[in-house]
Amino acid sequence: RNTSKRRLDETRKLYSSLITRMHQVEKRMDPVLEAFEDQVLFLKHNLNAQAIGSLEDELGQIRQDVDSLVRDMEASIAESEAFIQRFRE
Repeated sequence: RNTSKRRLDETRKLYSSLITRMHQVEKRMDPVLEAFEDQVLFLKHNLNAQAIGSLEDELGQIRQDVDSLVRDMEASIAESEAFIQRFRE
């Protein structure tokens, strides 16, 4: 019984950590998506060579933000897969 309780407590702690990490990644998604949507809207309204050229710097920053977000999401997914794997053992 003690072993079961200890494993349950450990599982709850890991689950809580996993959920916290997923919420952190989720919070980072909105600003990146908003910036991306703003740029798409800008391009729709100002689709010309000069406007596109002026976005090069911002595009680089958006790429960095998206890359960082993808890395965080992959880490979160790996963490959740490790959590699930514990139940398969």
